[in-house]
Amino acid sequence: MKFPLSLLPSQCFVLFSGFLALLMAGCSTQNPQMEVAPTLMSGPSLKRMSAEQYGIDVSNLRVVQSQFKKDQFLTDLLSSFGVPPHRIESIERKAEGIFDVRDMRPGNPYTLILDKESGLKFFVYEVTPAEYAVVSLMDTVSVYAGRKEVKVQVLEAGGVIDNSLNESLAAQELSPFLGYQLEEVFSWTLDFRKLDVGDTYKFLYEMDLVEGFPMGIPRLLAAEIQHGGQLHHAFRYGQGDSAMFVNELCQPISEGFLFEPFEEGTAKLQESGGAKDRVRKGVVYETELGTPIVARAQGQLVSIKRGSTGYYVRIKHGSAYATQYMHLTQLNMGIEEGNWIQAGDTLGQSDKWLRMKYWRKGRPVDPLRKHPTYVAVPNDLDMADFKPQITVLQSKLENLRIPDVSVTFASKN
Repeated sequence: MKFPLSLLPSQCFVLFSGFLALLMAGCSTQNPQMEVAPTLMSGPSLKRMSAEQYGIDVSNLRVVQSQFKKDQFLTDLLSSFGVPPHRIESIERKAEGIFDVRDMRPGNPYTLILDKESGLKFFVYEVTPAEYAVVSLMDTVSVYAGRKEVKVQVLEAGGVIDNSLNESLAAQELSPFLGYQLEEVFSWTLDFRKLDVGDTYKFLYEMDLVEGFPMGIPRLLAAEIQHGGQLHHAFRYGQGDSAMFVNELCQPISEGFLFEPFEEGTAKLQESGGAKDRVRKGVVYETELGTPIVARAQGQLVSIKRGSTGYYVRIKHGSAYATQYMHLTQLNMGIEEGNWIQAGDTLGQSDKWLRMKYWRKGRPVDPLRKHPTYVAVPNDLDMADFKPQITVLQSKLENLRIPDVSVTFASKN
């Protein structure tokens, strides 16, 4: 091939650039696995992803570990390591129900295991810190799910209130969910907004660990709050959604709400719109004239008013909850502001309807919502079996040291 001698310098540069691009493309075709070099991770993230944990023998194999970046797709990653389109299509089909190949979340780790001769042999994607999916690219493509070992560790923490509990927990880098759980558990007996400087707290909690790294939300196991010279205890009984907390006498500390403020079958719920309407207006029940209306939970009568449509009675339940019962034609003896009542005590009699409102932490909520503090009291046999566990947990709380100054601490149990 001959080039004209009259070529300008700029034209020579264009020809040379094209020749160089062709040369580079040829090199890329011969070594596809070297086209993209994922950024290797270091530190704790790399330690958390050991290839051996996936049950794969990596002897004499190259292991590359990295994380998905924003707008990075699995198809592009596999193609860059020489996986042909028909095998990628097979992976997409076989991954259905195991992981979504179209949703590779930025920051999620992955592992590539390669052979010097045949290229990519395994791709491992960590769906969650505990769950992963393995794509095998041997003779036949296969996709299967796996799960790492999850260990449960009991940890302990305690301290002195200097300003607020949340600030104290934040100072020792503890999860705010522990504060939420403490407030929820003691909501019937303590107002956390009124904790004093110098009040103390201790608690034990469970944490899931995957290869030594915490995962998920901590779960409160036992707690002790010292406020106003009194000790308040809580010990978890049961697991999951059915768990409840009792005191050192095995008595539930969250009293719970009755399902309805009247005897079953004596009233009918009117159509009250959606949840937003019920939050704003409450719910209305059709009742017979003179139907006894009862308190849904124990508490203090904080407001009793009489209007054109009858009496309005408001009850405060612990530090977080309040209910109001409207359109009562008359009140029972002892229903006076400041008095305390128990769940099921009769407040008075209804007109032909009853309107009820419900508040949590000062905000109106849907009265029909199944509230998490509703509990069933365990039978005596179950409680007898649980008492030895309470003794052990209480001993651990007693032995947990609280410093004399306003300093918080956390340690492994």
